[in-house]
Amino acid sequence: IGILMFALVRNGMVQQRLPMDVGFSIEGQQYSPNWLRVVSIEEKNSQGIYEVVEDSKKDERFYWSTEERLVFDPINKKVVIRHEYREKDLEGLRQSWLLQVNSITYNSLLPTDWYIIRKNETGQQIPEDIAQVRVAIRQRSKEITDKISQANSVEDLIKCVSNIEWPQR
Repeated sequence: IGILMFALVRNGMVQQRLPMDVGFSIEGQQYSPNWLRVVSIEEKNSQGIYEVVEDSKKDERFYWSTEERLVFDPINKKVVIRHEYREKDLEGLRQSWLLQVNSITYNSLLPTDWYIIRKNETGQQIPEDIAQVRVAIRQRSKEITDKISQANSVEDLIKCVSNIEWPQR
C-alpha cells in the first residue's frame, strides 16, 4: 500500500498530521504537495516529520473503536495510531451470530432440499451421501449455536465463531 501519512513531532509530541499530496506549512515555511513523496526519510526525520503507522487493531465486529491517539515512538522513529476499544454488547453479538449461523445452515441445506421433496412426493430414497451431509450440517449448526449461547464473554464468543468449519458434500 505504501505510506499514506506523516506527522510533525515537536518535543516528543505529535503536533500535526500531514497527509500525502497535500501542501502544508510548518512555522511559516510552505511545503509543496509532493514534498513528502520526493524527500528522503532522513530529511523528513531531520525536520521532525515521521511516518504514521497503524497499531494492531481489534476485530471491529466485536469491539467499538472509542478513541484514536497519535503517539510518537522515538525508538522506531514512527508515529503510531493507537486505538482504545470497548466491547460490543454480548447479548446483541450472540443474537447476530446465531442469525448468521442459522443463515449458513439454511443456505447449506437449501441445494439438497429437493431430495426431501422428491422423497415425500414420489417415495424415491435420498442418496446416502446427501442424507449424511444434511445430518452433519444440522449437527454442526447445533454445536455452534450451543457454544454461542453459552459464551460468557466477548472473548469466549470470538473463540466460538473463529475458524468454523462446515461439512461439505
